[in-house]
Amino acid sequence: MMEKNAKTKRLLYFGLGPDEYTRISECESAKDIWEALQVAHEGTNQVKQSRIVLLMRKYELFEMVIVKR
Repeated sequence: MMEKNAKTKRLLYFGLGPDEYTRISECESAKDIWEALQVAHEGTNQVKQSRIVLLMRKYELFEMVIVKR
């Protein structure tokens, strides 16, 4: 199990640029690295939900403008 974790960590390190590397340099496991990258690029669940609400609102406003014209 430790060998798989080490291999996966190496693959993740080699596939990242310097900006991402600084985000994950202190992570101890491949799972921690993956989760840190996921939050950095996708956001937390709360951020995702906020984006969905915002986009739905923009769509509703857009639809109202089209119907009124």
